[in-house]
Amino acid sequence: MATIESQILKSREQAQLLDMQISQAKDPSFIERQALDKLDMVGEHDLVFVFSE
Repeated sequence: MATIESQILKSREQAQLLDMQISQAKDPSFIERQALDKLDMVGEHDLVFVFSE
């Protein structure tokens, strides 16, 4: 019985975390930050330096 209750608690915590991530994903600044960080994109007013080897 205790294992079922712990699984339910863990599932509720995971659902709460997913709800938080969904609400973050709706925020335009979060989307922009993810694009900049994970897709190596640059902002509209950012300077880009390219160095040749």
